[in-house]
Amino acid sequence: MAQWMSCVMSHLNEPLPIRSRRSTFPFAVAAALMSVVVTGALPARAGFDHEGLAVQALENHIRPGYDAFKTTTGQLKSALETACKAHDVKAADQVKAAFRNAVLAWSRVEHLKFGPILENNRNERIMFFPDRQKIGERQVQQILGKQDPTALTVAELQQKSVAVQGFTALEVLLYAKPADSYLAATPEATFACGYAATIAQNMAQIATDVATAWGKDGSYSALWLKPSDDNPLFKTSTGPTAELLTAFRNGISNARDGKLLPALGLKKTSVTGTFAPKSKPPFDVSGLGLATIVANAEGVLDLVEKGGLAERLAVTEKETAALIKTELQNAIKIGRDLEPAGATVFNDKEAAAKLTSMREPLATAAAGNEQMANAAGMVLGFTADDGD
Repeated sequence: MAQWMSCVMSHLNEPLPIRSRRSTFPFAVAAALMSVVVTGALPARAGFDHEGLAVQALENHIRPGYDAFKTTTGQLKSALETACKAHDVKAADQVKAAFRNAVLAWSRVEHLKFGPILENNRNERIMFFPDRQKIGERQVQQILGKQDPTALTVAELQQKSVAVQGFTALEVLLYAKPADSYLAATPEATFACGYAATIAQNMAQIATDVATAWGKDGSYSALWLKPSDDNPLFKTSTGPTAELLTAFRNGISNARDGKLLPALGLKKTSVTGTFAPKSKPPFDVSGLGLATIVANAEGVLDLVEKGGLAERLAVTEKETAALIKTELQNAIKIGRDLEPAGATVFNDKEAAAKLTSMREPLATAAAGNEQMANAAGMVLGFTADDGD
């Protein structure tokens, strides 16, 4: 416990490394790279069950998370197809509700940066962020201006920039001014709605492919559950554990250092450096920025509680396991309490001051990753993250 608390203090103001969104490696290569993140160097403590953890995380966390993403993207696809066909401006609220549900479902699995989600740039095609130069917005406007017919079929859309294929591109279309303009009965609106429906169809297809790969008869499930010398990804049972520990830490750093702190103007350029210029939160236009950060934390908490990390750690460090869960819950509560403020929460002085307090429990929880690695007989090493 004393060791964990010293880690907590050292991490409170330290940027936590996050996985680069520019990763384009096939998942086999990415998995090999991640072997340098957590390497077996210590004997696992008594009671740590790597095989059982892999099964529990798969059945109680990974599969349910991606199934929810598959369901919500399917509902978004249906909502847009129906609304576009009817040119019904009254359907705008229903479409936006489906958009929110799909975005939050994605945010709860966003930390799982391994496996089939890394194939074919799927991760970047779903969410192109951060986009400080508004590349995606400009490219979407170009497609609209030209009424590019190749944006109306999934096969052709997938050949375009990742910035025009996913949630961030769809947000531009759904939250234009006026907000329901894409549903009007005009040639311009008809094209915009068709493009929006194609994006939704594209994401629904990605979600289905990923969920299938993780399914009971899925190609990645077989690799995950059966490490062996012949397995191209996992030679031993510690491989899946390494991925889960990395997902835990990267999930927190994505929410804290990748989204929260930059949006508050509190992201340091280095541990002792100055603050970087304030940047926009994710989904700033739709006002879902804070909701997605909260959902990121919820996804990590689900990994800890249902995925089995806390259960394994509690065998030898029950108090630390409980504190990790409590701190994640504290961060989630702070965010939920402020969610009604929407996008203004990052700019309103009083609300932003309250939101700033979310960073401490996130850093405290992240510091427990070392104890989990020790319990698994692993040592934390460097990562392939860019620390951006």
